[in-house]
Amino acid sequence: MARCPGSCTESISNDLKWFKIDHAGLLSGNLVDGDWGSGVVSKTGVYTVTIPAALADGEYLIRHELIAIHAYWTGPQFYVECAQLKVVGGGGKLPLDEYLVSFPGAYKASDPGFNVDLYSPEAPTITTYELPGPAVWTGED
Repeated sequence: MARCPGSCTESISNDLKWFKIDHAGLLSGNLVDGDWGSGVVSKTGVYTVTIPAALADGEYLIRHELIAIHAYWTGPQFYVECAQLKVVGGGGKLPLDEYLVSFPGAYKASDPGFNVDLYSPEAPTITTYELPGPAVWTGED
């Protein structure tokens, strides 16, 4: 999400600071045939997330992103959707700078999550995946 300094209709997304409120990578199993967060969206067409109750009131952009890593040799493929929303009745908090990133710039080609070879002989034995981007902001700090 990114807080707009006023109306989101007058904001430029590249100028905003973004923070992550949720993420889902490899949920269970291994890299090859495990259950992935993107699989939830593919199977159901839905991904449910709760906006932290502590978040300050205001206008925000929310960004939903699926990252395809099946062709690591060409780099990840990003499938991004954004929407505007207005938070009311929030808790008055904003994320600390350590949670904020800019787009472009939030990711590096060297991020471990972008350099996974799903076709390697080791892939069926790997049961962890490091998601790119900042830590999730839960509203607790």
